[in-house]
Amino acid sequence: MDDRQRKIEIGAGLQESRLNQDFIHWLNKYGTAVLTVVLIVVGLYAASVQYGRWRDGKVDSAFEQYAAARGALGSDGVLLGSPDALLQTAREHRGQASVSELATLDAASIYLGAAVRGLRPGTNLIDIKPEDALTPEQITDMLKQAATLYDEVADRTRADRSRAVLYHQATLGAAAAWVSLGDFDQASSLLSSVVESAEKANFPATAAEARKRLADLPSLKTPVTLARAADLPPEPADAPPSGLQVEQMPEGFDPFKEGIPLEVEPTTVKPADGSSPPATPPQP
Repeated sequence: MDDRQRKIEIGAGLQESRLNQDFIHWLNKYGTAVLTVVLIVVGLYAASVQYGRWRDGKVDSAFEQYAAARGALGSDGVLLGSPDALLQTAREHRGQASVSELATLDAASIYLGAAVRGLRPGTNLIDIKPEDALTPEQITDMLKQAATLYDEVADRTRADRSRAVLYHQATLGAAAAWVSLGDFDQASSLLSSVVESAEKANFPATAAEARKRLADLPSLKTPVTLARAADLPPEPADAPPSGLQVEQMPEGFDPFKEGIPLEVEPTTVKPADGSSPPATPPQP
């Protein structure tokens, strides 16, 4: 029994030794190639991680530059940023998220807003200077620039369902610019395309907004004109003078008792019997 057990152990040892020899032979033959492959995989993974961090940093920097270029929102709803700075940001960061499209949309909205209010982009509405006013030719040029920029963004996003919101914004903006330019057929075509696209993309609110604008187009074709002074009917001879009127206080009314301070002596209505009006107490 001991001899049999010893033979089994010797056989197992020989088998293990042969396996070790085969493994050593395999390592000698393929070990360098396997190690090279492992190092390549590890290197690619590390490079991928570093590239992701670099790309995220570039996107963050692009959004920071975009936010600085667009500026704050003015009191009339028009951005106070520079359209030139926004367009430069759009060129420098093309392909990084949607920074380029967003910057182009904002530049177009600034041109459109400036044309509508008749003042150059970035005008301080609290301190408007004569040089801030736009000529009719400049207004037309800005409207055309806005339409061109809106069309550019619409062309870039039309076939991308994931950026349907950008396409709708651009097309609605272009329609507004063409309305201001007097091309109602082009505006109608653009609004109809927004309705169709919004319904396919399941954006009911956008589709409803486009339909509303379509319905309002006929009323916009008739320009609103202000009446000239010569066309107004003459005022009646007994008409009260225009401007701010100060009503007389009724008889017996004492503003000081009512807690109303006056810096001028109040005027009272003279009684019908011709008697003197009651004296007004002096101002405290």
